[in-house]
Amino acid sequence: VHEAAAFGLPSVVSSLLAEQLGWRSGVEVLAADGAQAFADHVSRVYTNPQLWNQLRAGGLASVIRDCSPEIFERQVAAILSTRFDKGLPADLYGGDAAGHRPLG
Repeated sequence: VHEAAAFGLPSVVSSLLAEQLGWRSGVEVLAADGAQAFADHVSRVYTNPQLWNQLRAGGLASVIRDCSPEIFERQVAAILSTRFDKGLPADLYGGDAAGHRPLG
């Protein structure tokens, strides 16, 4: 979906995918569940230039917002900071809290 939006192509997706992306139906994508609803939305986007352009603009804005290198860097740093601030679980590598591994 990100790649399609980055190329300016509007998308029809499932409600689950729209929710996972944090994108809104009618703004960045159209969300549909079920074959008939999906087909109806595809036809609607294809035949409505205003809707096409609205979804195109929303998708492009979301890609810029969600996929910038700065955003990725901040998110990875936050994840790593949180993970290492808590320490690694003792059994991550099969050892104890001091890092000793069992023999054998």
